[in-house]
Amino acid sequence: MAFSGDDTNIRPLAIFTSYMLLALALTTLLTRTIYLKSISSSKFTSSLKSSQSATKTTPIYKSILFTTLAICSLATTWFYMFSFFVWSYRDWYQNQDVKFIRVDEGVQLGKWLSVTGLFKQAWWEACKTPERFWWTQQIFGWGGLGSLIVGWEGKRRGIPHLWAFILLGQIVAISFASNLFFLAVLAFPVLPRSSSSRSEESSSIATPVAVAANFICVYLLPRTIGTPYFLSLLCIPHLLLFVPLYFPPSKAMYDNLLRFTIPFCVVLLFGTSALNVLAPSSSHREGLMAMGTTLFEHPAVSSVGWDVIFCWASFELWMVLNRER
Repeated sequence: MAFSGDDTNIRPLAIFTSYMLLALALTTLLTRTIYLKSISSSKFTSSLKSSQSATKTTPIYKSILFTTLAICSLATTWFYMFSFFVWSYRDWYQNQDVKFIRVDEGVQLGKWLSVTGLFKQAWWEACKTPERFWWTQQIFGWGGLGSLIVGWEGKRRGIPHLWAFILLGQIVAISFASNLFFLAVLAFPVLPRSSSSRSEESSSIATPVAVAANFICVYLLPRTIGTPYFLSLLCIPHLLLFVPLYFPPSKAMYDNLLRFTIPFCVVLLFGTSALNVLAPSSSHREGLMAMGTTLFEHPAVSSVGWDVIFCWASFELWMVLNRER
């Protein structure tokens, strides 16, 4: 396929630029919302600090902790994401017919983006082997858990723009968006019971069904690599993350979620590791070492893997520190 001039660059470059601007816009929207609420809450608390009716303030170390985690997760995951962009461009360039490449044009981003689906390519590389998928499967689990927390805490605290947290997690990093949401939880107090009791007392079956469908899709995903069904199946878990925003879990479901999530994740993680990674001919030590070295095997895997690592740290810290709230 020949490329006819600079017009071929406009559409792919516009899509890529729009993607980056969307990530920046969502980050700005959410950080501004959190900042303005934190300022207004601080002023309100200060005006009542001499009164017995003053609300309990949030320790500053929590805000510093989750802000630090957000910054570190963003820096780490996107260092590897930009490394993936570089890898993808070089891979494309090295596989081009020389008669379609003009050296004097320099870096040819438009031509590269016009034939490269970065979203599909990144996930394809991240799911290509059992060792890589060991990391990738976890981010789907943390994304599902995060959407349940956003649905529950967001509704009962009246946090605006909940959809933006879910979307930001999908286009930037789950751990980054989750830490921003934890900061929002610290800034927004629980609404009076009359405003949130309805969602606490009832729950739609849609949310449990979405959770189950998420696990099924993740189980089937590596089996569709190289088939036309891969991209369609990949999109389903991304869309399911929005379900808890409109059908939030009940209080009982949410309490059980916090109580059993970490033990369940540990069992699920090492259970799937035994099934997907540790081949009968390999020793457990070799399998575990392979999963560790795989983290740095490819930039797409590194981006997802470090997102997973920061999710483990962020969610566990939040669940421990949030018990008193």
